[in-house]
Formats: sequence, structure tokens, C-alpha cells
Amino acid sequence: MRVRLMVLVVAVAGVLAVVCSIAAVLLVRGKLTDAGTVILADQANLVAAQLPADPSARDSALESLSAVLDGQGIIVVPIGPDGSLPASDRLAVRAARDAGAGRAFGGASVSGTSSVGDDLRLVEARSTATAVSPW
Repeated sequence: MRVRLMVLVVAVAGVLAVVCSIAAVLLVRGKLTDAGTVILADQANLVAAQLPADPSARDSALESLSAVLDGQGIIVVPIGPDGSLPASDRLAVRAARDAGAGRAFGGASVSGTSSVGDDLRLVEARSTATAVSPW
């Protein structure tokens, strides 16, 4: 009888340890995602602010900024003036599409996540268009 009781107590303790471990992993992952989102949002704002107002000069500026950010593991995906994304199956484009980055036009910003390629990907999209006053 005592052996059975001891086995039951050890089994309950093992299950409790597993449940607590899973909860801890989920909490830590959530906090890391939140911190990463804030950092990425700040970088997206910085990139959008550094782009020139002239659309013809944006491509070269975006290329140089893209090269710098690529070294940090950040991939820049251009979004058309109407919210269109490149016709590509690259993971970054798929993540941007899944997170709704195409809604970032006309001055809008989009923050989201996507689970593409078995990884959680953070997506920040900024519109570089400025609204023109009707007056």
C-alpha cells in the first residue's frame, strides 16, 4: 500500500513539474516576443523616417538600409503604394503576407506575427506615403 502511494505521489509531482515547465516556457516566449516586437517597431520607424520623400530615390536608399538590416537578421520586403507585396514565395514575403503587411499604405502601420516555416516571425510594416491635404 505504501509503495503504491509513493508511486502515485511521484507521478503527480512529475506531471506537475511538466505542466509548470510548459507554462514557464510559454511565459518566457511571450515576453521575448513582446520585447522583440518593440525593438523591431522602433527600427521600422527609423527606417521609414530615413527614406527620402522622393519615390525615385527610395529604391537606392532602401537597398542600402536593407543591406545593413540584413546583417541583423531583419529582411526588408518592399510594399507597393497600393499595399501589394512582391510575387515571391520567400519566407519573409509569406510572413509579411500572413501578418497583413499589405495593409500598410496611405500612412498606416502594421504590427503582427506569422508562423511560417515552423518559426515565429515578427512583422512590422510602415507606409512611407504622406497624406496630401485637400486644401
